[in-house]
Amino acid sequence: MEQLLLVVASLFCGYLLGAFGGMGLTRLLGGWQADRSLEAGMTGFLVTGPLTAVIALAAVMSWYTALPLT
Repeated sequence: MEQLLLVVASLFCGYLLGAFGGMGLTRLLGGWQADRSLEAGMTGFLVTGPLTAVIALAAVMSWYTALPLT
């Protein structure tokens, strides 16, 4: 149960961090001038959000398995 909660929390937090961070970076660095908010939203929620969630899950699981068993 603890591991399931850790997986869900890491995916959720990683997705939020990636989505909103990606939106901010896209708004700053995006080149498409026609509709910046659409570009930022789609990139954040469909690209950087899921990518960061998977990276966060891998990092948390590698940290979790490296802990000594007590």
